[in-house]
Amino acid sequence: MIGAKINPYLILILAMVSWGLSNPLADLAVVNMSPILLSLIESLVGLFVIAIVIVIRRIQIKLPWKFVIPLGLIQPGFAWLLGNIGYTKVTASTGVIFLNLESVFAIVIAALWIREQINTKEALAIGIGLFGGLLASFDAAGINFDVTVGV
Repeated sequence: MIGAKINPYLILILAMVSWGLSNPLADLAVVNMSPILLSLIESLVGLFVIAIVIVIRRIQIKLPWKFVIPLGLIQPGFAWLLGNIGYTKVTASTGVIFLNLESVFAIVIAALWIREQINTKEALAIGIGLFGGLLASFDAAGINFDVTVGV
């Protein structure tokens, strides 16, 4: 089985199903556990799956753990934690918005850690993304800013 070729379409379908189920299941799970515990479980399950693949495929890891562990805690760990907090404090939709801020975290990490240059348009896009997430969380929490003109 170790040398067997796995159908890439099967892998793609399994990835789509797991991704599609992850947010609704997380929303259900936070009813019975804290966002921090759920984030820890999600991270450990991910670590377990990656460890199995590493052992089965006999992959040699060349990155220093002092680099990998903090990076994993920040991205995607922090985004998952924010998503789980969103599930418990506001709505599942807001949790998903927070969860999808992980791309913003990746850009910020790249700028801080590897000195990636962020131009003005990218910085503006990051700001708009964060502002949109903030507005969505306010609206879901019942804090809204009515900007209609007396219609």
